[in-house]
Amino acid sequence: MASNFLKKLLLPFKSEKKKELYHLRNMPRFTPAITNYLGIPFKFHDNLSFLTVYEEVFKQENYKFAMERQQPYYIIDCGSNIGMSIFYFKQNYPNAFITGFEADPDIFNYLKWNVESWNTSQIEIFNKAVWKEETVLKFEPEGTLAGKISNDENNNTKEIPAVPLLPFVENRKVDFLKIDIEGAELEVLKSIVPAIKNISKLFIEYHSLAGKPQHLDIILNILSTNGFKYHIKDVNPIHHPLIEKRNEGFDLQLDIYAINENLDGGK
Repeated sequence: MASNFLKKLLLPFKSEKKKELYHLRNMPRFTPAITNYLGIPFKFHDNLSFLTVYEEVFKQENYKFAMERQQPYYIIDCGSNIGMSIFYFKQNYPNAFITGFEADPDIFNYLKWNVESWNTSQIEIFNKAVWKEETVLKFEPEGTLAGKISNDENNNTKEIPAVPLLPFVENRKVDFLKIDIEGAELEVLKSIVPAIKNISKLFIEYHSLAGKPQHLDIILNILSTNGFKYHIKDVNPIHHPLIEKRNEGFDLQLDIYAINENLDGGK
């Protein structure tokens, strides 16, 4: 009886979600809007990007991890985009202190609007790229999820400030570090090796650039030699890797999950 009663109560909410999902799927791409699909007003810039990230973050729960110690928790989100990952962290780890980085100045405006609308504390966000040093980098925005650091000269390239990640991890324990920065992950990971012992759990989205050498072996060697056990998932698997080739953009994307066995996260 109780379960049937609860289902009846949830019917209007489910119906509204279905309507909103239909609206999101059928609206023109790259049309800025605000949706209540997450249960709160959430501003986005592109419907397909929103739905893709929703699938990864909230349905597949790519960033789900277990906490082994008492609060406060510390989460670093490199590549926050419009803030769906930060919202997921706040929902699941409400007492966590979260530091988020988003390099694209246009996308950062959406992130800022969303974070401020939640009226919550313990979130700091930076409109900067994470890098191995403090500098100015050339950045190529793509208007979706894949803006990246680039040496190519074109009308779309912007100059953005970059900060080293090391100071954010060297003086405190980091419960979870997410690195999804479209090809810059190797340089950033190498730069934090002196303090990698402070990181309990780590997520890296590895990007292999078509036509350029792969560096997966270096990343995995850094993890294994510093006490991490890792698990790898192919983001966009292909059926015949020895035949099929991707000749543009990223020819391989992998989700790498790593646990530091020297900390309580490995127990």
